Amino acid sequence: MKLLYTLVLLAFVSVASAQITPAVGTSVTRQTPSAKVVQAFTTEQLTWKTYDDVNELNFRADHLVAVEPATKVAQADFQLKRISDGKSVVLPAADLMNFNPLLYTIPQDDLRCNNLYVASREGGVYLLVVLSKQQYYQQFNQFKRTQNAKH
Repeated sequence: MKLLYTLVLLAFVSVASAQITPAVGTSVTRQTPSAKVVQAFTTEQLTWKTYDDVNELNFRADHLVAVEPATKVAQADFQLKRISDGKSVVLPAADLMNFNPLLYTIPQDDLRCNNLYVASREGGVYLLVVLSKQQYYQQFNQFKRTQNAKH
């Protein structure tokens, strides 16, 4: 019984430590970083993020880049580079289909989407469609309005 209590307590502490306290004036009490955000930042870095920071990072991780297999015969024309060390990487197809833009240096144009063709480790080519800054912030602001309307 004591072991079960300890496991439950440890699970509660690990879940609670992953949540971020909101900035003053926000209506929601906690914001939990998504798995992609947790993958990109240390626990210490996340503790310094505000509710709004985490909310934007969660949205960025899921909406900045759309990935699909290249349907036409295309050559890979872009090399992914990790933010952490600047090294070029070739990802497996599974990682490209669940792409985390918070881990890589991705060019983002002010007004136009970027279409980047990236090779997978298995030899396939994938299209990464990166939203322009204008489109991204329009979508994020719409998301925030929708989220605020729910509270």
